[in-house]
This record gives sequence, C-alpha cells and structure tokens, in this order.
Amino acid sequence: HPDYRERVLQATEDDTVFLEELFDIGWPKAPHRVLHNRTVAAWEAAGRPTSGKRPGEGDVVATSKSRGPIARYRPYTPAADAEGDIDALALYAGQSVALVHKRQPTAEIVREIVGEAEAILLRLARQLGS
Repeated sequence: HPDYRERVLQATEDDTVFLEELFDIGWPKAPHRVLHNRTVAAWEAAGRPTSGKRPGEGDVVATSKSRGPIARYRPYTPAADAEGDIDALALYAGQSVALVHKRQPTAEIVREIVGEAEAILLRLARQLGS
C-alpha cells in the first residue's frame, strides 16, 4: 500500500517496536516487529491489556477487495487494494528499516548487492596479490 510504503521510507529503527502478541487474531503467540502506530499507541495507553480486552478490538478499521473487512489486531499487511485507516494495521518492519531510503525493484537491489560484492572481492584479490 502506498501509505505503508511511505511510512517505511520515513522510518528509523526507533520507530519500530517488538511485540510478543498484539497483531495476533488468527495468529496467536507469534512475535513480531511493527512500526509504532495508532493501534500500538492506544494499546500501550490502555496498559497493554491482553487479547479480548484491548481498545477497539474487533473494530473493522479497513477493507480490502481481495481480503474483505480487516479488523484491528489482525495480522494483515496492507496491500495496494486496502482502504481505510491504514495506520491502524500491522505495519511490519524490522530495525533494518532505517537502511531503506528509496523505492526500488527487487532486481535492482540484487544487482547492487552483486556489484558491491564483486567490488569487495576484486579489492581483496588485489590486496592478497600485492
């Protein structure tokens, strides 16, 4: 989803939070890291209550043409067809999010990694050959 992508591009490692159980409807006890958002903030402000007692639990916060209604705390990653309160959904991102600075196709990222690896190997080969 474009809003999710923008949040990732703007995020730092300090914008993520590790959770044992929060976005867990249908996926209990699955540790995850997400961007801090309104759902996380409301849950923290309520004292981090357990499942069944969380603020707004069960509220439909978004919809998706492919997935239907999306309830708060559901482990749904916002796809391009999602509409509604995207910031309330599970915005998965690890601390390495701080290394993401631009939108790129996967093939371009792989080419960059290969190019950097080749340059390092050539440099090491020259150093060992000297």
